Amino acid sequence: MPGAWDHNGRVSSPIADITVAPLDQLNIHERACSYSPLGRGLLTGKLRSPDDFAQDDFRRSIPRFSPENFYKNLDIVDKFGAVAKQHNATTGQLALAWLLAQGPDVIPIPGWVNILGCILS
Repeated sequence: MPGAWDHNGRVSSPIADITVAPLDQLNIHERACSYSPLGRGLLTGKLRSPDDFAQDDFRRSIPRFSPENFYKNLDIVDKFGAVAKQHNATTGQLALAWLLAQGPDVIPIPGWVNILGCILS
């Protein structure tokens, strides 16, 4: 769900408004498990084709990795990579830096596949 940017550069969305505000009122701050912060590998810049996935790779079933969508998303990743290069960083480093800049309540940990991984960590 797309959100709007606030004056601090943080994203705001109806979901965030529903879930974050009550937590703020309860003074609960560590709350966001950012699983798959590298877009299931897409933001690493290393995936260049849907053929990069093994035949049994579950990502083949995700719409953003379908042949008709993959290259559209890759165009965005390449633009993101150009910004990263301006800062002498990789696309993955820029993605993680952006998440970290969202505040102390967002904790990106690459390698988490789902929320269960967050809980078990």
